[in-house]
Parts: sequence; C-alpha cells; structure tokens
Amino acid sequence: MSAYLMWAGVTVADKYIITNRIRHHYVYMTMLMQISIIVAVALVPLVDFYLPPWRIIFWLLLAGALAVAANLIYIKAANSEDITRINMLFSIIPIFTLLLAVFFIDEKLSFAQLTAFIVLVVGTALACFHVGAKQITVSNALPMMVVVALFYAINIVIFKFVVESISYTNAFIWGTFTYFPFAHLIFFSKKFRTQYRFTLAKINTATTVWLIGIGVVDSLGALVLASALALGPATLVNALNGSQTIFAFILALVITLIKPVLKEEFDSKNLFLKFLALVIITFGTVILNLPQ
Repeated sequence: MSAYLMWAGVTVADKYIITNRIRHHYVYMTMLMQISIIVAVALVPLVDFYLPPWRIIFWLLLAGALAVAANLIYIKAANSEDITRINMLFSIIPIFTLLLAVFFIDEKLSFAQLTAFIVLVVGTALACFHVGAKQITVSNALPMMVVVALFYAINIVIFKFVVESISYTNAFIWGTFTYFPFAHLIFFSKKFRTQYRFTLAKINTATTVWLIGIGVVDSLGALVLASALALGPATLVNALNGSQTIFAFILALVITLIKPVLKEEFDSKNLFLKFLALVIITFGTVILNLPQ
C-alpha cells in the first residue's frame, strides 16, 4: 500500500507543477524520468547489481517502452482533467492486470474478484462524468486513461514475471535504465527541444526542489512495488490501487480547501459525484482484498 500512497502524493504534485510551475507537461514528465534514471544509477553501488539474462532485458525493454508511453499519455490526461478523476480512472489498472494475469501467468479468478472488478467498473464509470449547469459530459481523459491503464497493467505483469527470475532491486534498476532510450526519443522533435531548453533556462530553485522530490518519491514507489511483486500475486498487489484513489482525493480536497492551486471541480454536484464514485471504488477495493 505504501507505493500507492506515495504515488497518490506524486499525482497531486504532478497536477500542481503542470498547473503552476512547468506548463509544458511533456517536458515535466521527461525531466521526472531523467531523475528516475539518476536514482537508479545511485542505487547500483548499494545492491548486488548484475547483468540479467538477455531474455529478461528484452522484457524489461518492452516494459520500459510501455512505461514511457504511459507516463507521457498520463501527464497529457492530467493536464486536461481533475487529478482526483485521474486517480479514480487508475482503478481500471487492476481490471486489466487481472485479465492479463489470468491469461498469461495462470492466476485464478475467484467469484469475489469478479464481483470486485464489476464494482470497480461502475465506480470508474461514475468518475468519468462532469456535472455542468445544464448538461452532463464525459471526461475527455477517459480514452487516454484506458490506454494508460492497459500499458501500466502490462508493465506490472511483465515485472511480476521478471522478479521471479532476478532480484527486485535489479529488476527496478534495469527497468529504470530501459527508460533512457525511450524517454529521449521525444528529443527528435524540434518543438520539444525548444520547450525543454526554455523550461530549463526559466526553472528556479523551488521548482528544482519540487522536481527532485517528486522524482525520488516516484522512484521509491516503483521500488516498493517491485518488492511487493516479488512477494505476492500481481492481482493482489494491484488490488491495493484503490488506496491511491482514496488518499489522492483526500489530499486534493484538503489542498483545495486551504488554497485552490489544483483547479479541481469541488462544487456540490461534482463533489457528490466524485464522493459516490470514491465510495464504490473503495467498496470494490475492499472486496478485492478479502481472503480468497
């Protein structure tokens, strides 16, 4: 659960940064991934680091490509949607994880799990709606978050396979190293290079501290998740994803009440709809965590 609590804080911080400090969201996410690579390099002398088999490196490269793509699509979605809704849409990940685990690593689906995922689908569907003065609309972030959830779910299943062959610390380090080629493909875009140089020139000390802090916490969350995958089934580990939704909602609500820097929809109608979706998602998460 600690990984998801850390990522809840990271997602809220993501929204704060791209709303108030770094407007080019792709530049921000690329910088975060670069910090993650630095964290992985720093861990190398602290662990029993070794070169894994080439078949493992292949799977980690695939996981890295998917993670980079998911990160970039996620930050685009976060740029256009409330971060509380984005976190609720992350509840799609356990659904994909379960299906992938059932089909590819022979994990079994119980009646309770099936019930939980139906409940999660209902809760996630509710989270997609915006209540306006005269109409109800569906979140533009939904298609993007479905792709993000699928990519993250595949990434988790790959990591479960990998940590059965190598240590979770090496899986984390090599998995992060695979970010490098894919995270930098975006530099082929002249527009992005211009935005990156502009952001780098304008960034101040406070924003730099924010970036380093978010990047380190994000990496620690990934390391904790890798250790959890080494100990338990992918579906069970990912079932705790609901805790991220709950914590992010509480954190965003408290921050908005103190100072509205996140631009969240917390009017009475949308707050009720979000709260209802949160209750349903929480209920699904509880069912998912019951002894099977």
